[in-house]
Amino acid sequence: RRHSLMTTELREDLDAVLGHSMKVTQAMIEIACMREWFATAQAMIDFRRCLVQALDIRSSQLLQIPHFKEETVEQCRNGRNPISTLAEFLAVDAEQRKALLSGMQPGQVADIDAFCTHLGEIELKAQIEVEDEPQIVVGDVATVTVQMLRKHVQRDEAVGPVHAPLFPEPKFDEWWFFLVEEEASKRIVHFERCLDCGRF
Repeated sequence: RRHSLMTTELREDLDAVLGHSMKVTQAMIEIACMREWFATAQAMIDFRRCLVQALDIRSSQLLQIPHFKEETVEQCRNGRNPISTLAEFLAVDAEQRKALLSGMQPGQVADIDAFCTHLGEIELKAQIEVEDEPQIVVGDVATVTVQMLRKHVQRDEAVGPVHAPLFPEPKFDEWWFFLVEEEASKRIVHFERCLDCGRF
């Protein structure tokens, strides 16, 4: 986010490092998953998001929104209906959003509307079942099926790259699904990485 303070050579070096960072962080996440370290995997996925979005690990999620700066974030937090997360911002209807962004130019508001439309609404469904059995009992081998639906994407369509203007290459949606034991250790039983950009 401080590209303006960098020399051309430094920006080129940064872009090269960021390009390699995806492979490095991918390997780190996979190692955490293979070692069944759920908290570590979560932290690495969050760190990876921060690299793509040019955010500090403690930065507000709202800074992922186009044209948002720290002042805009504070304005959202201190409003009549405080907003501090991306999910809360997306839940606001268009008119309320327009009021929140009253200090912005029409083109900037249009960019933010496009961003919200691109993220859209995601529906997740999970089903646990034992083949040919109406009930699950101790000792059964159960199958967990997860379906993700992008409600804003039509059939035979796909979402484009995420909004990451400071990342040197296009980056597409990446979803991680974890099956975790409900214990203090939160051991990973199974994990899947989904890169599909379609409706389902």
